[in-house]
Amino acid sequence: MAIDDTPSISVIIPVFDRPATLPRAIESVFSQQDIPSSAIEIIVVDDASPCPVMLDDIDDPRLRIVRLPCNLGAAGARNAGIRASRGRYLAFLDSDDLWLDGKLAAQLACFRALEREPAGPPIALTIALSCGFYYPDRRSGRLRLRIPRPADRLVDFASGCWFVPGTALFVRRDVFDTVGLFDERLRRLEDLDWFLRFGRSGGRLHVLTDAGVIIDPSRSNTADRVIHGSRFLRQKFAPDGEMPLPRTAWRRLRAYLALECAAALLFERRRLRGMWYLLKSLCLMPRLRVPLERFWQCSDAVPPEIARRYAGMSRERVRPSADNRPER
Repeated sequence: MAIDDTPSISVIIPVFDRPATLPRAIESVFSQQDIPSSAIEIIVVDDASPCPVMLDDIDDPRLRIVRLPCNLGAAGARNAGIRASRGRYLAFLDSDDLWLDGKLAAQLACFRALEREPAGPPIALTIALSCGFYYPDRRSGRLRLRIPRPADRLVDFASGCWFVPGTALFVRRDVFDTVGLFDERLRRLEDLDWFLRFGRSGGRLHVLTDAGVIIDPSRSNTADRVIHGSRFLRQKFAPDGEMPLPRTAWRRLRAYLALECAAALLFERRRLRGMWYLLKSLCLMPRLRVPLERFWQCSDAVPPEIARRYAGMSRERVRPSADNRPER
């Protein structure tokens, strides 16, 4: 059943040098069901790609390209898309991922139901919406379904972005009037920074248990960039920083940042320093497993059609030397 009286939705897709995967991401937006076509606009933000983004094969008035004169990274590209947007709602999509049919309509229906809840803080200030997603296991490479855990505590948001905000996030546009835009001083961990501020504002993350996204993970960000972003966030949210966190959230954030640094270093085979960061994370938050908590319900039951689509995504994968996409 189609949703009547659908508000305007702006879909923001930042891209840097991904000509092979971008059309597929855009097509996954155009193919969304149960949303009037006039209700959607797509804003592709070309983050100063060496070869400007050209989409001559896609003739659709709903699509706009915003080209930046210099590379700003994920934070700056998303901010440019937010500023250019006209919709009441914003949805974000990374240029090498794709949405499954019905994702947008399900999130819109859920958000509108939340807006009808009894009186409380203004909904724009308190709600972000994610959904289930398919993601390959880092060790086996096998595709799995992950259903993220909802969150309503600041300490949760200090534990990472387990809900893939770059591709699954759905919010009201005016939430950025309260929380602020993405911090363009960050080239990595900009999502974590924004959700920490969102949590400080009393934000709540709701999660649709249906799968709406297929993620094709990239590893283009360097460990040095991750370490720099980690240092920046430690300064920003420290007890004497510009946005101090409560003690428990601050300790949790330090443990997560150390884990991010460890993962990036180990991926680059810088094992000694990577193990040092891993031990630091475990000391800050003693635990028997690497993740800080169980943030997902996981399932290995992947429909054949989903597996085929992911295989096609992998064949089309392009790995440029620099990238504005946040790591998972």
